[in-house]
Amino acid sequence: MIKNLLIIQPIFAPDAVQAQRNIDSINALGAYLKAHGTDGINLSITMGGWAKTDELWNKVIEAGKVHFGDKFNPTKFDKNYGKAFVVNNLYKNVVAQNHNIHALISMDSDILFPIDLNHIFVRLSVASEKVVESKKMNWGIIGLNQKGAGCHFQTCYENQMQYSISIRGQTYEERMVWPTVSSGIAGGCLCINRELFDKVGGYRQFGVYAGDDAYLLYDCARLGFSYQMSDSIHIIHPPEPDQKYAEWKVRTCQRDTSTGEKANIDSQIKEADNFWNSK
Repeated sequence: MIKNLLIIQPIFAPDAVQAQRNIDSINALGAYLKAHGTDGINLSITMGGWAKTDELWNKVIEAGKVHFGDKFNPTKFDKNYGKAFVVNNLYKNVVAQNHNIHALISMDSDILFPIDLNHIFVRLSVASEKVVESKKMNWGIIGLNQKGAGCHFQTCYENQMQYSISIRGQTYEERMVWPTVSSGIAGGCLCINRELFDKVGGYRQFGVYAGDDAYLLYDCARLGFSYQMSDSIHIIHPPEPDQKYAEWKVRTCQRDTSTGEKANIDSQIKEADNFWNSK
């Protein structure tokens, strides 16, 4: 059972458009928590990342303080290191002080929590127990379904399990699905067992924009943990409005993932900086 849950979100503000997407995400999370609470689950939130200017950084931070108060103190990184580096370092900082974390939600900077979906966190906790009971193996990853610009592959629906739960008199019909091969569950918002994340050492680092989530899924299966996607518990993944950025990111992701893990990503950071400076 997940009793202590950590949300980790990168901050990414290379321009005003992306900063606003990040602010919209923070606003959605804050509104969701105000409306629904956490159903008794101890929730921690940590954020950190990079902004091109202090002005953009401050705008994102101000949005967070509106919802989370003066204790909201994100970690500012000096460069655009990318998701893998940021999430891994934020995670290490938190668990160094709090050893009781059971799971983490790793969510991209633009993810929106839907205000009309009830009991997300406790339903994920129950889901983690149900898949262990059904599959007779420890759970590793539960991907949340994505409304909007969904990125899950259709192969996710090759296998499924269904169950009903009751929360405060309301019945929820849950559906868990998973691909036969460990590929196809998109990484925009993942609930990850801390035991798995510790064993793999976090996300592998390939570059600033790369397939770190895909390899986490691979490592999950390799180490004997289960992977699945909740078809009934969803977040909203907004479409990318910047077509030039979307196309550039796909090309960069495919290239850097195919060339393997990297101890040094200075050249990828410089390339990303050049892209944003050229816009």
